[in-house]
Amino acid sequence: MTCSTPRARRHRTTRPCFGSSLGQARISGSRCSRLSTETVGFGSTFREDGSPVRMGDTITPQQAVARTLAHIQKDERGIKACVTAPVHQAEYDTLLDFSYQYGVVATCSSSMVRNVNAGRYADACKSYLLYKFAAGYDCSTPGKCRCSGVWKRSQERHAACMAAQ
Repeated sequence: MTCSTPRARRHRTTRPCFGSSLGQARISGSRCSRLSTETVGFGSTFREDGSPVRMGDTITPQQAVARTLAHIQKDERGIKACVTAPVHQAEYDTLLDFSYQYGVVATCSSSMVRNVNAGRYADACKSYLLYKFAAGYDCSTPGKCRCSGVWKRSQERHAACMAAQ
């Protein structure tokens, strides 16, 4: 995916806008684009007290790891409660990654979980491709530099899930 202008390329595709998959911790609160919320660490949008992260908040790398671990452990409890069918580790990891971005409530009410619980594993994988919108934009449309990462991540989840089939 190539953005249409050099400025967009510089700021939208090469700037580290990261979640858990990049392995880097953002030390001060910032946002990757106009469409996203402020994040700190490995994509945390909330402080430990539950209040939202604000632009300029700071965190140490150790705090980032601890906060991420706590978040993932909390998400795991929710996913284990709503996924009733057996899944491969790769499918579970993909659901957990989705949950980290969208939340446990969205994950447990998603077509991925409904399909997994019904034994329709390939359909569950295809459901990841439905998550291609951000702030009303269809991020799968070529040239949508503002949110191309949403579509890329959905495609990566779909591929990881299908590889487990």
